[in-house]
Amino acid sequence: MRIALCATAALVLLQGASGWGAEETSSVRIVSPAQRGHVSGLVTVEMQADSPRGVQEVSVTRDGSFLETASAAPYRVEWDTRKEADGPHNLVAKATDKTGMQVRSPLVTVTVDNTPPVIQLIKPGRRATVVGLTPMEAEASDLIGVAQVRFLVDGTWVGSAAAPPYRFTWDSSLVSNGVHVVEARALDRAGNNATAEFNEIRIANRRGWMVAGVKP
Repeated sequence: MRIALCATAALVLLQGASGWGAEETSSVRIVSPAQRGHVSGLVTVEMQADSPRGVQEVSVTRDGSFLETASAAPYRVEWDTRKEADGPHNLVAKATDKTGMQVRSPLVTVTVDNTPPVIQLIKPGRRATVVGLTPMEAEASDLIGVAQVRFLVDGTWVGSAAAPPYRFTWDSSLVSNGVHVVEARALDRAGNNATAEFNEIRIANRRGWMVAGVKP
């Protein structure tokens, strides 16, 4: 019995000296942005932290360099990714409790992308005359990846494509005959967007005419 008590006392002393017993009862993690996410512009980094001794502060490092500290819940700091190079970056949160004990979060890697995509409207061509079902097409590219291409008529979103070739068939009979403006807009995975130079087209539908194509 004496040997068992001595061993238990030694284990308690070892835990207190190393601090790992205290670290196991404290926790911190990065809630947002998500692991392998894409970010741009001004980003809010949100953390969750808890300790039975009370949380003193939570700080964030970016690629090993100090970023900012939050001293009260909800634990949030602002990160201006416009000052960063496009590409992957690592975030780690560190929580300090009121006794000075610290615990670190798992590393979160995100991709910064502040460069808008490139897009060109291919169809319908400038000053084309169209009737009925009208094919729309655009070419788009992005350093990280194009998430979606949207097609607009007179500023109204009429359809989209999520993968190349970026095409959509639009029913031109839904609007009045005459001159209309067609645009294509690309969005990337980080939320950047770019709009191609617009094309003016003329719609010349006859009542009840649903023939597909572009009138020569």
